[in-house]
Amino acid sequence: MVQHNPHDQIQQATQLVHQSMESIQSAKDHASVDHQQYEQATEQLQRAEDVLQQAQNQYGEQALQNPQFQQTQELLHNLRQQLQKVDRQENRNF
Repeated sequence: MVQHNPHDQIQQATQLVHQSMESIQSAKDHASVDHQQYEQATEQLQRAEDVLQQAQNQYGEQALQNPQFQQTQELLHNLRQQLQKVDRQENRNF
């Protein structure tokens, strides 16, 4: 069955972004930085990015104008920045 709207893909990307957010939060909750959690978060963000990209390629404007698409993309961007900060902090620790 052909999907005629990007909703399912956007939904999937949103879930991945939220999972990633949970991974980041759970990594922060550990006394020491939990590398595995951060790696997992990074992978989830990458998958979410891929899914959003697919939705955009497949549905163009329709995907871009979807409010959830925009929110998810914004969240993804913020999480990426958080992860980059963590990377920089960790690199200073070595």
